[in-house]
Amino acid sequence: MSPFATVGPRLIERGYCVIPIAPGTKFPGEMRRGQWRPKVGWQDYAQRQPTRFEMQIWGTWLGAGIGLVAGPASGHVVGVDMDTDDPIIRGAILGVLPTTSVVKRGQKGETRIFRGPAIVRSKSWPGICDLIGPGRQTVLPPTLHPTTGQPYVWLGPDTLENTAPAELPELLPEHIEAIDEALKPFGYVKEEFSEPERGPTAFECTDKRGREHSLGALHGCADELANAAPGGRNAKLNAVTFKLARKAGRGWLTEDEIGEAMWGACLHNGLIADDGPHAFRATFWSALRAGLQRPAPDPRERNSTINPQFTAGLRPRTI
Repeated sequence: MSPFATVGPRLIERGYCVIPIAPGTKFPGEMRRGQWRPKVGWQDYAQRQPTRFEMQIWGTWLGAGIGLVAGPASGHVVGVDMDTDDPIIRGAILGVLPTTSVVKRGQKGETRIFRGPAIVRSKSWPGICDLIGPGRQTVLPPTLHPTTGQPYVWLGPDTLENTAPAELPELLPEHIEAIDEALKPFGYVKEEFSEPERGPTAFECTDKRGREHSLGALHGCADELANAAPGGRNAKLNAVTFKLARKAGRGWLTEDEIGEAMWGACLHNGLIADDGPHAFRATFWSALRAGLQRPAPDPRERNSTINPQFTAGLRPRTI
C-alpha cells in the first residue's frame, strides 16, 4: 500500500485535509492514463476535505505520498518549515515560537506544526525558513523523500495521527513578526524577486466560469512546459507564466497555484536541475509581475461591445 493509502484515511478522521503527492516529488499529483502529472487546482482543498470517493481513488494510486493542506479544511493547521541545521539560527527561530511536540523531518531541518486561525498568508525567509499558510501543503511521513529515498519521519511520540487540530498550540501573527526580528542579526534580507501582492484566493473567486476555464489553461500550460526541450525551456516558462498571470490578475488563479504548477513542470523537464532554483525563480517572478499588470480581458466585457471591424461585410442573418 502507498503512504497515502496507509495514513491518509486516519488523518481525515482526525480532521485534517490530505492530498496525494506524486512519487519522487514534493508536489501534489494525480494519475492520468497510468501516468503521474501535476495536480492543478489542489489549493481548493484548503477550504474543503476530499470526498469519500476521491479518497478511494487516491488510495489506489501506486506510490502516492501524502501532503497536508494547510488552512480551514485542516482545522486551520499551519507549519513552520526550517530549512537549516545551523544550531544558532535554529535556536533564534525556536526562541520566538510556541512549543509544539508535533515535528517532522525530511532531508534536513524540520517542520513544526501548529494551529493558526489568525494566519492568512504564507511567508518565506529564503534559504532559512518558510511559513506554510492556508493554500500551501507540506509532505508528511511516511512519504519517501525525493532526494534521499528515505521516508519522512516524526521526531517524537506525537504525530498528527494522535493529535487533533484543536490540540495543537496556536501560532499568532506576532510570532511571525518575531521571526523577522530574530533573523535580522544573521543578515536576512528579502530577495529581489520577492513575492508580489496577491489577488483573491481560489476560494474567494466568484466567477465560476472564469475559474474553470483558467484551471484548464493551467493544466495545459503545465503539460506544455513539462515537455519543453532543452534550449527552449526558459522561454517557455516565461511565456506560459505570463499568460497564466494575466488570469491571476482577474482572480481566476492564485500565484501559488501557478508557482506550484510551473515548479513541478520544470522539475520534470530538467530546467531546475540544469540551471538551478535561482534561475527558475528569477524568470518566474519577472513573468508573473508582468502578467499581473495586464489582467486578461473579462469575456463578459469583451462581448459587451461589438467591434465594427468584425461586423463589416457580414450579411444579415435570415430566420
